[in-house]
Amino acid sequence: MEQDRNLEQELIYCYSRKQALEDGIQVAVSETAKEAGIRYPVFITGTVYERCVAVPDGVSGQDEAGRLWDVLTMFRWAASKEHEHRSEERRVGKECRSRWSPYH
Repeated sequence: MEQDRNLEQELIYCYSRKQALEDGIQVAVSETAKEAGIRYPVFITGTVYERCVAVPDGVSGQDEAGRLWDVLTMFRWAASKEHEHRSEERRVGKECRSRWSPYH
């Protein structure tokens, strides 16, 4: 019933990904992300790009491609660690359930 009411309401405003990319609110980095081993489309905010990828004034010996690679590599590492942690939780949970189950 709640879902039906939501469908009847008028949409006030819609801001698409295309518009966000054109406005610089989002930055598409999927191609570099693929090279870094990330299988899904990746977008970062313009603020993240400016703070983490763009080379600050007065800094030499760095480029945006290298800094983006570093950001994506750190993201991939962090995501894989989270996956390992969750996999371990599931494994341990199954062991505990089977060990203490009254049905075995």
